[in-house]
Amino acid sequence: MTTQGAAQSPPILELREVSKTFGRLQVLNRLSFSLREAEVLGILGPNGAGKTTLLNLIAGDMAVASGQIRFRGQDVTAESAPQRCHRGIARTFQIPRPFVGMTVFENVLVGAAYGSGARRHDRDSVNLCREVLEQTGLMDQSGALAGNVGLLDRKRLELARALATRPALLLLDEIAGGLTEPEVRALLAVIAEIRARGIAIIWIEHLVHALVSSVDRILAINFGVKLAEGLPHEILASREFQEIYLGVGEH
Repeated sequence: MTTQGAAQSPPILELREVSKTFGRLQVLNRLSFSLREAEVLGILGPNGAGKTTLLNLIAGDMAVASGQIRFRGQDVTAESAPQRCHRGIARTFQIPRPFVGMTVFENVLVGAAYGSGARRHDRDSVNLCREVLEQTGLMDQSGALAGNVGLLDRKRLELARALATRPALLLLDEIAGGLTEPEVRALLAVIAEIRARGIAIIWIEHLVHALVSSVDRILAINFGVKLAEGLPHEILASREFQEIYLGVGEH
């Protein structure tokens, strides 16, 4: 789907005044935004801004304190992470979490078993896993133990396992963190192919240049509050973003 087509489609995801607290600490404060089908949204903000908490709430790994989360027109606020995965929401983690005693292929097969197409025939699951391993450049590593592969391949495995669930929405948490520049470029090529297939993406990343080159819009937050939302070049040029994220003009 083109960006123009995505803009005309109904939201795949809506957050309506979502808040999250840990004790007396307000991590997200009445945050609202929406995401269209096949759209890629980047999330920027300094450490402690609430970015990973936001992904945790969307994925169902945490419960909201107040507000509503809607996916494909349905209220999923009270649903668990497995339920949301079955609906088509998948995620990666900032620090890869492979099943280290299983092979790369077996890790991806777990995703296929618990995703939105989990009821399909086992042969279909195997074929899907092979397709995903090819897409992420992991086919040559498919028989290796996940605990023995390098950081780039672990990042790719996070992607592969999420893609095996057949998501409509993919949540990326600093997927490029810790990689060299050539490794970042290789990963960006994989992400470009994913978005070309029409999968909506929400992506947190501290590597601003990587994010800006890959997203349709950027949402900038700080202390769980929306600072700005718009096209990448607009956000990077905004005074709010430069003051809070880059520390420009604070003195």
